[in-house]
Amino acid sequence: MSDTVCRQALPEPLLVVVTGPPAAGKTTFARALAEHTGLPLLERDGIKELLFDALGSGDRERSRALGRATSPILYDTAGRILRGGSSLIIEANFLAGTAERELRELPPCRVLQIVLTAPASVLLERFNGRLARGGRHPGHHQDFVAEVSEVEDGLLQGRWAKLDLPGETIELDTSNGADPLPIVQRVASALAPGEQ
Repeated sequence: MSDTVCRQALPEPLLVVVTGPPAAGKTTFARALAEHTGLPLLERDGIKELLFDALGSGDRERSRALGRATSPILYDTAGRILRGGSSLIIEANFLAGTAERELRELPPCRVLQIVLTAPASVLLERFNGRLARGGRHPGHHQDFVAEVSEVEDGLLQGRWAKLDLPGETIELDTSNGADPLPIVQRVASALAPGEQ
């Protein structure tokens, strides 16, 4: 029996999309989900930071240009994993109304979207705390006033709202943190035999 015949008998791979506004806890949540499920995780910021390390970030505009270059890498890598028949998690603050096109162009897969959010006041407090603490990769070129203003505008405009994608969507308020274990169980139940 050929590998192609065997693969056709399996369900389509699962694409877990972790999204939401800055400071919603996406990276922490996605890493916990990956650790508990064993699924590979692609983080847009992780790719961006690798580009910074390899190419240098330069000034703020160069940093932004490298940031824009991360999305094609993220989608291409996700597509390669899905074409290979494997499930995965992708994490980013995907823009509603924009990211859907690229996500829909990925190879056939089942989608589970996890939207993390919190009230704007909580997100802005976390975001301000993150900027004040530092510790982010230096390539991010933090401009406190500009970044806070961009986040405020994005929240008002619904820039990081639920994406218009097929499949199941789970929305989680992370005001008091978010326990990944119920979602781990949901993801585990959706995986093909042998992926768990």
